[in-house]
Amino acid sequence: MTIPAKPFQKPMPCSKLMRLLDSDKWPGPGDWAYVPLRTLKITPATLVTVRTFSSEDLETDEEDQTFRKVQLKGTGLTPFLNRTLMEDVVSSLKHEFTLAKNDADAKLLNENREALLMMALTKYWADDAFLSVYSWKTKSGKVIPGAIDQFRK
Repeated sequence: MTIPAKPFQKPMPCSKLMRLLDSDKWPGPGDWAYVPLRTLKITPATLVTVRTFSSEDLETDEEDQTFRKVQLKGTGLTPFLNRTLMEDVVSSLKHEFTLAKNDADAKLLNENREALLMMALTKYWADDAFLSVYSWKTKSGKVIPGAIDQFRK
């Protein structure tokens, strides 16, 4: 396949893209999303751009590497996550919500659903790790704070 002359769709806010993902109305065949180069944290307003073609359309890994090195250069974009990874982040977060320890926590999680989703996307993108809602202790005894702690008063 030849990479299309216009390899990207029109950018949209991350919150909109995530609603489309959740409703199974992903915009077109593209599976990879991109964000502006200097993005450090994903927010509902972060502009996300989806490719107009799928990785499956590329005949070789070399074509994908060429796209990343040549055609991505100068666009001001950097790879974010692909659709499958976004679905995995959403699924993991939904599972975390089922672990609510009480009704008050469940309410707090639901009230902050979008903020937690953006935190989860940022965490996975930056650290290749899923977000934990509750604190946990490492083998060395270090306590890793849970995401819910940020929303407690």
